[in-house]
Amino acid sequence: MECFYINLEAEEKRRRLLQGNFDQYKDRGWFLTRVAAVDGRRLAARPVQGRIGDAEKGRFLSHRRAIEASLEAPGHALIVEDDVMFGPSSCVRIDGAIGQRPDSDWDLLFTDVVIPHPPLMAALLHMRRQLGDKGGQMLLNVNDLNYCGATAYVVNAGFKSRLLDLLAINSLDTPYDLFLRGIISQGFVRASVVFPFATSISYLVDCPQLQSGERIDLFWNAFRRMIWADRDLEQVAASIRSLGDEMMDPESAVFAQIVGNALSTYLAQGKQ
Repeated sequence: MECFYINLEAEEKRRRLLQGNFDQYKDRGWFLTRVAAVDGRRLAARPVQGRIGDAEKGRFLSHRRAIEASLEAPGHALIVEDDVMFGPSSCVRIDGAIGQRPDSDWDLLFTDVVIPHPPLMAALLHMRRQLGDKGGQMLLNVNDLNYCGATAYVVNAGFKSRLLDLLAINSLDTPYDLFLRGIISQGFVRASVVFPFATSISYLVDCPQLQSGERIDLFWNAFRRMIWADRDLEQVAASIRSLGDEMMDPESAVFAQIVGNALSTYLAQGKQ
């Protein structure tokens, strides 16, 4: 598998950590290639049409650049941002997921997405527990999910050029992940996600969010790590404890205890 990761020149720490993480867990036949990200801060000199901000424009153009780079590689390509995190089973699970369907039956295969919807989070936790006990996995149609994000996804070898055509728009009005979700929901792209997730999100992304006050994203990221196939549950718990509970009002805090205990009982009964 050829993996293309998007990385700004200035993000040396992310580059070093990702390369080390990949080298630790890669399987034979897996390769990692850096794609220089488009720096949104430099777009002011060469304005790009569209309503989204320069940072989001840079991200959109970076993904397009990575897919273009993947044309030079044979076979399917894994496109990732530099905050992706691999684990011991990532390569096996991704290769296994690709083998579950004929190449003619799919276009994109996400290896991790954001789930910002509490009812769906509870359902996925139940599913992960059932699959995790058996070491299994499945493919979920993303059109059946409330999701966002495009941290990591496999592009079918036969779909690379078609995807570039779909991304060749003159005005960038929608963030890349939401644009991708839109063309998937419209039926232009057939996409699934590997479940439990085959990759996750680096803890490096938490620091800027803490500084900016965007704390809700930290909880979404924690859940992504929680239902990851190679999760470290104690590390996830520690990251949640470090956030404190100042975001939670008293009523929600009580409700969280009720739901937590009810869910635990429900999941335990499902194993019997």
